[in-house]
Amino acid sequence: MKRLVVGPEHLVVGIDIAKSLHWAQFIDPFGKKLGKPYSFQNTREGFENLVLRATACLKEQGLKAVIFGMEPTGHYGKALAEYLVDRGYNFVLVNPMHVKKSKEFADNSPSKNDRKDAYTISKLIRDNNFLMPLRKTGVYADLEEYGKTRSMVIEKIKAVKCQIKASIDQFFPELPTLFRTMSAKSTRWLLATAPFPRQILSMSEEALTNGLKQVSNRHQGLKRARKLMTLAAESIGVRQGSDAAAQRMAILISEYEQYLKEQELIETRLKEAFRETGLAEYIQSIPGVGEITGALFLAEIGDPTNYNNWREIQKLAGLNIRENDSGKHRGKRTITKRGRASLRSLAYQLALMAVVHNKELRYIYDQLTGRSNRPLQKKQALVAISVKVLRIMFVLSKKKTRYQPERAAYKAIAAA
Repeated sequence: MKRLVVGPEHLVVGIDIAKSLHWAQFIDPFGKKLGKPYSFQNTREGFENLVLRATACLKEQGLKAVIFGMEPTGHYGKALAEYLVDRGYNFVLVNPMHVKKSKEFADNSPSKNDRKDAYTISKLIRDNNFLMPLRKTGVYADLEEYGKTRSMVIEKIKAVKCQIKASIDQFFPELPTLFRTMSAKSTRWLLATAPFPRQILSMSEEALTNGLKQVSNRHQGLKRARKLMTLAAESIGVRQGSDAAAQRMAILISEYEQYLKEQELIETRLKEAFRETGLAEYIQSIPGVGEITGALFLAEIGDPTNYNNWREIQKLAGLNIRENDSGKHRGKRTITKRGRASLRSLAYQLALMAVVHNKELRYIYDQLTGRSNRPLQKKQALVAISVKVLRIMFVLSKKKTRYQPERAAYKAIAAA
């Protein structure tokens, strides 16, 4: 990414973002406040007023360009950021941790308010302590939103499964010995129709058998029905309130199946967007990387051409190394975790797949865990592999080239 440098010709505008009312502070290239901080609404009129004030201040101070900056405070500042970038203004982000740690410099006080934060942000920008924003556009913006939606749906699926399991544990704890997985249609049919002993025993053996046969494509029948009825008769599950709980279970199963449909739909759209990038064939050429994981990788980083090298991806994921040395003491190396937790989690999942499906990366993993000098723990080695996977995915997608096992094998031997 091209790095912006604040110079003597720049007006700096630090903005403290909120839901509906933002605060801005103008400073000159030497850090001097240009007027008092002022507030503006999160509306088009408020944005236009900000730009008009900045333009007037530029002329008044004899400066040539303006740099706007803010903290990445969730979704609240995205509309303003897009407004400024679309109109060609320089726009940067300031790390919230830096704002927190440097807010006492101005008045030697830990007090916090929007006016003070706006000034702190502008000072950090003036000192070139800022980040260039990664704005995703086109198909990459779609990928990001599809990825977020998929994560939301998966979290809902997990929540519903937890509620289903809790009800089973309370009213029919023996059921998982016969029906082990929620992915089976027979399990979902039973939970929606007769989830607990009271409802099972109220059914005839024939009705239960026919129901199981129908949903399992005749893989389950009389034998499974009789086992289920015996299990229900001997269950230690709670009896009181089971009818009402059965109604709740039917609702939960309906929600669960709806979420599964939504997940399937969003993953279809995610794959389509992934193919639209034109990078799918290169990323998927890596053993162990599929359409979903490849799409989620691009959803996290955006267009690979926006980056100068793979270390920027490593830092974006928070997988860069944190040293802890002093004098002759060499402390333990850890990862900083100052990056996107979702990208870091994806990288770890990719590492797990890589050591199973990718011979070259498996070789590196075995060398890291089996070497005589300071061998790594399995989890540490997987973190190291996750960095290598991100590096390979980035290089292949940026250079638009396919994975070459022989080249990877050579590098694996050299790395070992």
